[in-house]
Amino acid sequence: MEEKIRVLVVGSTGTMGSSVLGALVAAGTPVRVLQRKPPPGPPVPSHVEVFTGDLRNSNDVRAAMTGISAAFYVSPHDDHEIDMAETFIQACERADVRLVFGGVHATGGVLSRRLKRLLFSAMMPH
Repeated sequence: MEEKIRVLVVGSTGTMGSSVLGALVAAGTPVRVLQRKPPPGPPVPSHVEVFTGDLRNSNDVRAAMTGISAAFYVSPHDDHEIDMAETFIQACERADVRLVFGGVHATGGVLSRRLKRLLFSAMMPH
């Protein structure tokens, strides 16, 4: 009997991540979400496992990967988004976790990147 895929969702409180979470739950897929803090508003469904951790902390990310087969990652609108993505990708590679990566990368100077992130945050809130 084939073991069910267990999916880790990062960005589950945002527009894209919450849609993915809803689809996975509707399909009966075991899901864990990685959240830095409890989200404002309704909590995740009771059968969804919540792992509290920070994408800046490689130990948290590795621990969140334990028992995971696949991960859906939405890049946060954050000044450290590149470092966080690299940490997450490395953890996926070490744990042999399949990764679906979604996000917006802002390029340019510091001021330009901050303005772009502000715009992206307004258009696609987390």
